[in-house]
Amino acid sequence: MPRVSITLPKDLFEKITAIAGDNDESISYTISKMTELGLLVTENQKKNQDKKTVSDIEEHCFKLMIQMNAITKNLAAKELGYNQDEFDKLRDLSVKKYNELMGIFPDEL
Repeated sequence: MPRVSITLPKDLFEKITAIAGDNDESISYTISKMTELGLLVTENQKKNQDKKTVSDIEEHCFKLMIQMNAITKNLAAKELGYNQDEFDKLRDLSVKKYNELMGIFPDEL
């Protein structure tokens, strides 16, 4: 088994010594296991970053919702005679209601 010599700050050395003592293990074994754990966490984080956050189905649904919203807006503009000011008012009311439901108050923003 390969051997490694390392230098640690005193406070870190004391923490590792305490952990090793609590678990009735050697300092070398404790450092080895902590290194192993750190590598597992790092590898897990890399795997999670590589995963796609949104599935293809969700992405397709989001695109459909955007298209439906555009169609609804165009219909409202044409059939109901809505202009940009009215759409802005609807948007502001929607944001206000969303914030109210989420418990976000204007002074927090």
